Amino acid sequence: MVWFRRVRTSFLAILLAGAPALGDQFGPAPVFETTLRGDFAVGQNATRISSGSQVEPFAISLNWPGTVVKAYANWSYLTWFPGDISEATVVIAGQAVVGAMTASTLYDTEWGYDHVASYSADVTAIVAAAGPGDFVIESATDDPNTLAFGEGFTLLVVYDDSSTLRHVRVYLGGINSSAFSLGTGWGYMQMQPSFQGGPLHFFVNALDGQDTLYESFYVNGVSLGGVITGGSGDNAFVGSEGPPPVAAGEVRYDRAEGDIAAHTALGATQVIFETIGPFNQHDAIGHTIGALAYASACPQDVTGDNQVNLDDLTQILSHFGLEDTGFADGDIDGDRDVDISDLAGVLSDYGISCP
Repeated sequence: MVWFRRVRTSFLAILLAGAPALGDQFGPAPVFETTLRGDFAVGQNATRISSGSQVEPFAISLNWPGTVVKAYANWSYLTWFPGDISEATVVIAGQAVVGAMTASTLYDTEWGYDHVASYSADVTAIVAAAGPGDFVIESATDDPNTLAFGEGFTLLVVYDDSSTLRHVRVYLGGINSSAFSLGTGWGYMQMQPSFQGGPLHFFVNALDGQDTLYESFYVNGVSLGGVITGGSGDNAFVGSEGPPPVAAGEVRYDRAEGDIAAHTALGATQVIFETIGPFNQHDAIGHTIGALAYASACPQDVTGDNQVNLDDLTQILSHFGLEDTGFADGDIDGDRDVDISDLAGVLSDYGISCP
């Protein structure tokens, strides 16, 4: 949909006019990676007021077991002024947060703006102190200073609950379809070490979903709309997250999340995804944050260099005897202590290369 453009000039706009765009690119390298006995969890809500039905403040529900290791907030706008401090500043659980602009795409999602601007912040301390539960979000809806439209808010937490040993990766970026492109282009999520089987927990957000327009969502070349999204095969993102709509066609928020192991080859070193719409009535969609979690095939590789060697042995010996520890300290058997069983595990596989 096209919204009438207002003409506005500012010193910031003049500065940004000559700056290179941060997009269009998603990944491929993770912004955060770890190996732990845990996973990630995601909470989201819509932020659109105009042609939407959000109000402020609003809440995001986010729950997880165990302890917080890392948490990120990500929010986006359709804007003429990417990087404006008003858009970059939000309030989470009563604390002001200024995000870094992690994407500024070349076109918006067909609302008459110039860009999709996405902002991200490490909010580990805030999330750990205030959760799990409901997080109250403020100053994240349509921006009164830049006249930008809100496109959605995501909280993502990586947690350790002493469960399965997994590699967890978090990715940022910005890709979107537009009036000039039926598809978003491919988003990339690198995986090192490679995927060796077991469940593969996949997540990516989706901006600007409406129930009256159409798009398909592909992961590794397979259409998974309606399988890991809230919509269907030909309308993957229908605005499944946010307050109840008061009219058809309102803009809300979406995600694709689920196990994609059946659609990922053994030995794969990346996951690729794309949203693409039909020539007629295509819905312009964007993606700005994602994550993967998959089982470790080499639990004795404490340092993550794909080998069981002196570095792993040194890590265990330097933490030997410690209690209430994690995998990175050398607790390879998951009993929260670095002890003789962890040392024996490394020695039994000493010298091997991991897949």
